[in-house]
Amino acid sequence: MDLRRRLHCPNNSLRSTLSASDTWTGVGQQANASVLELSAHVAQNCTLVVQQGPDNSNWDYTSNSALTAGSSLSQVRLYYQWFRVRVVNGGVSNAVVVDTFTL
Repeated sequence: MDLRRRLHCPNNSLRSTLSASDTWTGVGQQANASVLELSAHVAQNCTLVVQQGPDNSNWDYTSNSALTAGSSLSQVRLYYQWFRVRVVNGGVSNAVVVDTFTL
């Protein structure tokens, strides 16, 4: 991997505690890349959602990943120009760290 091309996406990264059944939604941003890399650490199970679309208001493609307590690293192929990241929490309070990078 060429680290010079790995760019952090602060508007789609999260360091927070989510309340039970809470959802956090990042800010739509232009991808200018073909792959997202998502690094996550969660205290409780939750769902990581990547939404993609042709503009910053229509989210035509969605991919869901179940996150189990602990750490994970995943990559999502980008098919559209715009994306945003969401975290859908389960039934208990949850400490969540998600870092998003474009590759």
